[in-house]
Amino acid sequence: MTLVHVPVTDLAPGQRVLDRFVIMGELGRGGYSVVYSARDLKVDADVALKFLVPPPAAAREAKERLRREVQLVRGLRHPRIVGVHEFIDDGPLAFVVMDLIDGTDLARRVTERGPLPAEEAIRLAQEIASALVTAHRAGILHRDIKPANIILDHAGRAFLADFGSARLDSQATMTRTGGLVGTVAYLAPEVWLGQRPDARTDLYALGVTLFEALTGRLPARPSSHLPPTPEPDGFRPCRFRPELPPWLDQIVAMTTMADPRHRFATAEQLLDAVEQRRFPSQPMVAAALSTVQPEAPRPRLPRPVWVLLGGIVITGALAGVAASLHFFWATPVVALLVWRNARRDLVAAELPKDPVSLKWELIGPSAVAYQRLPQGTARNLLEDVLVLARAQVESAAGKSLAARWRTQLEPLVATAVEVAGDLAEVDETLARMEGTAGGIRHVPVSYWESMADLERTRDGLSTMLLELIGALGRARGAAVEDFDSARFRLEELVGDLKGDLGRSVAAARDIEAALRKA
Repeated sequence: MTLVHVPVTDLAPGQRVLDRFVIMGELGRGGYSVVYSARDLKVDADVALKFLVPPPAAAREAKERLRREVQLVRGLRHPRIVGVHEFIDDGPLAFVVMDLIDGTDLARRVTERGPLPAEEAIRLAQEIASALVTAHRAGILHRDIKPANIILDHAGRAFLADFGSARLDSQATMTRTGGLVGTVAYLAPEVWLGQRPDARTDLYALGVTLFEALTGRLPARPSSHLPPTPEPDGFRPCRFRPELPPWLDQIVAMTTMADPRHRFATAEQLLDAVEQRRFPSQPMVAAALSTVQPEAPRPRLPRPVWVLLGGIVITGALAGVAASLHFFWATPVVALLVWRNARRDLVAAELPKDPVSLKWELIGPSAVAYQRLPQGTARNLLEDVLVLARAQVESAAGKSLAARWRTQLEPLVATAVEVAGDLAEVDETLARMEGTAGGIRHVPVSYWESMADLERTRDGLSTMLLELIGALGRARGAAVEDFDSARFRLEELVGDLKGDLGRSVAAARDIEAALRKA
């Protein structure tokens, strides 16, 4: 029979839901949800059901957000991602049908049996990083990676759960607009400070999760209501378990560095480091800045210095004729020393002191577009691309190869400038929409749909730039064909998102106008 008059928080084994699902037991609870194992009579298979249980004031928003998110992640296919099958909305019931993994979550495993052995943690890191490679390439962030969302089956295999619904549970502790998404203990520092997440924030959360899995504790934090205190060099599990492989300690540290530029740019880089069991290299942008040497400037001495030098020589010559030949020969030497010291001071004064001087030299429309970019994520990511592009050309063995590489990189950099401009536009639109909705009591469903579209587009754009940063880092010293491959992929992704971007921004403007009239 259909479930009637029974709160979804109190379902007992054997009860039926919609004459299709037979409840087997409760699996867990989140901020806005409760999860049960069940038998799906329609397909004759065991599944997990995640029911929404938000407070009445947030029910409509939660339902619409979850519906939208499920639509986006249903297409994700990876053996280590818990599959999402459908969203069922039937009057008071709203729930997601997902794969059922027979096992326990990582949080319970660590609580009951202590920290993971190194080899188990390494396997977990490989499997979850591999899952993130697939998700991020589809332009989808998880936003709430933590031990409770990693399921371990009885064979020890790790599965990443709650793609699409993690955002909803986090709403229990967030403001309606502009709020934090994710569990506080695993939030990257930049997100805690108000920046929007990108792929590196998922990697940071995975790094904190690995630290906890290896040590049985979270990094030190001032309060249970606050995230761990950021460490410039990242969190190091070897401080609590000295026997861990140094390369593993370094990987966790690099994944959790305070500055996102110093972390892995992509899940693929993290996965490669774990699979190779090696120390991760110095952060790519930092490495580029340390190896690219600026050309020594050719200073022009000011006219007064030349007048001074001429005066020294002429005065010395006259003094040599009138008094002593020692003055005649000594004064040119003095003039030479003055010239050398003046030139050295000018060189020191003109050497670049800002990494900006080591960036790719943009010209024409690209330079104009770059100058128009506001401070923020889009500009920061583009600057990293420019640093790496310049470093690639500087590393060429000879002017001929440098010219070839520059020719290959120019269209790639131009596309990156375009992507950064689109990303900045989306960020501006999101911020404006959040400001417009602030204080409005009844926000229409179309607002949340538009926000979800914009956030998805933003995730895709930021991931494009991060993948380009990764590609440029890998290509240093490699064949020219690598640049063509990266350019073709970037242009393909831009083409896929361009239509979505235009529609999303246009829809957002219409909704903004409607909200202002409300």
